[in-house]
Amino acid sequence: MAICHIQRGSGKVCQEDAARSVHTGDILILGNNGGYTFTASESLTVNLIAFDRRLFSNSYACSLGHEALSPMKAMARGCVTLSGKDACYSEILRIVDAIWKEAETEDSASSLMAVALLWRLAALLKREMEQRGDPSCTLREARNRERLAPVINYIFKHYDKKITLADLAKMINMSVPNFSSVFRETMGVSPMEYLTRIRLQNAADLLQNSDKKIIDIAEECGFFSISNFIKAFHNGMNMSPSQYRKERGVMIQTSQAQ
Repeated sequence: MAICHIQRGSGKVCQEDAARSVHTGDILILGNNGGYTFTASESLTVNLIAFDRRLFSNSYACSLGHEALSPMKAMARGCVTLSGKDACYSEILRIVDAIWKEAETEDSASSLMAVALLWRLAALLKREMEQRGDPSCTLREARNRERLAPVINYIFKHYDKKITLADLAKMINMSVPNFSSVFRETMGVSPMEYLTRIRLQNAADLLQNSDKKIIDIAEECGFFSISNFIKAFHNGMNMSPSQYRKERGVMIQTSQAQ
């Protein structure tokens, strides 16, 4: 995903068969689902901020919340353009410029600051998306969340148990295909991906804050095969459970030493 700020000039941005005009000051939210071609009708100067895809992976989702970035990802799929006509433009522009400055700073805190700014940007884009969209869509989302609430609560309370997709769908009297579709549309991930994320959150907490054996943590968090746990953890956290414990242990010791 990337954010493109048109500093000066005008032209067109094309993706496959779609094209749109861009002008000085416009901000483009670009996804990674296709190549973009810029054509300048006059000299075109842009700031392009490309975010590491790991920001949008399950590892960040576990620690920072997958839902926060869902509106931003939805806008990126359609290459949404923001201009001075949009109510939130000025504030979004300040954040985009601040992220750019942090990228240029490159000190020990710049990446953390950039991520913090990204979450603020995501919140503003969610607000903008709701204002642009059909009110019925917002209402539908609210109704879907209300309908899914028993499932979400069940997952949080019983993530350590064996849970199937059919079990969750039956809980709110929906067919498996319909339930899966509504869940993904509302939560941004599939039901089983969400369950895995909750399990990994709790496993990560136990690895960091207890001296329990990894095999015991795996079982306690709903992974009944150590190999499946290690694979899921590596996919979600980009490291093995033992590496995670070692790194977090070092961080804790360093913090205590200071």
